[in-house]
Amino acid sequence: MAPLPFTCPQSRRGFAGRLRRTSLSVALPSRAGGAVGDATASNGGRQAPPGGGQGAQAVTDADLQRTVKEWATRSQLYHVFNKHGIDVLWDGHRRLADVCREKGLNPRHIADDLAAASVPAYREAGTSWHQASITELCDHIQSTHHDYLRRELPRLSALMAEIDAESRNRHPELEELADVFDGFRRQLSDHIEVEETVLFQTMRMVEAGELSAGNKVVDPPGVARQMTDDHDRISTTLVRIRRLTNGYTPPPDASVAYRKLVGGLWELEATLQLAIREEDDILFGKLTLA
Repeated sequence: MAPLPFTCPQSRRGFAGRLRRTSLSVALPSRAGGAVGDATASNGGRQAPPGGGQGAQAVTDADLQRTVKEWATRSQLYHVFNKHGIDVLWDGHRRLADVCREKGLNPRHIADDLAAASVPAYREAGTSWHQASITELCDHIQSTHHDYLRRELPRLSALMAEIDAESRNRHPELEELADVFDGFRRQLSDHIEVEETVLFQTMRMVEAGELSAGNKVVDPPGVARQMTDDHDRISTTLVRIRRLTNGYTPPPDASVAYRKLVGGLWELEATLQLAIREEDDILFGKLTLA
């Protein structure tokens, strides 16, 4: 059977760039503390957080004057703030030192936790993902990003269902948000299933020499193009979710479930930004080298 008649795209529009062209007035923090998509490519898409870098470093007084959102340079750090009772959405514009003073927390202890959580894991630092093999990169995307989606999407659906009728009456946008997210969840689940069972498996086999070019039933560059098109559709849906949540800002009268939902959606977009950038800009670029 001949492989699917696709060719590897010569030019990929990065997910971050798509969001820049459709950005809202309320911007998410990027890994450099600016608007979404402003991260540099010098380190493979990851920006070192304040006080971070290639390893945990001493926290400076200047670091404590940064806002909470400036610290939230990686989606994983959201959980560090949550552990200490700091709401990134409500307190994001305030300096870490001021938030800690109000809550009776030691800012240096929290900053140390953030710096420790920011230490890159194996092959995450610098440009090493560009140097990783196809198999290593596929394994990383599955264990880090796909496993996160399998955990988080059901949790967000449960939070959506938990929002009471009174809140839905006060905020009619919640009904549209629920419909959009329900379809989005199915879209993401189908997407990662195709990546893992079709694209990633074939790429691993080609790299290992278990499939020759003439024996490939599935053409990896062709499937990669389909996945890139999916990424464009995902970016469009994320922009819609941002609008429906007012830039991930819950209303003052939001219930606990509503606030947790908005916070989780904020983290979901940050995680998807990184995952799609690693696929479009790194993994799919290796197809011409395999």
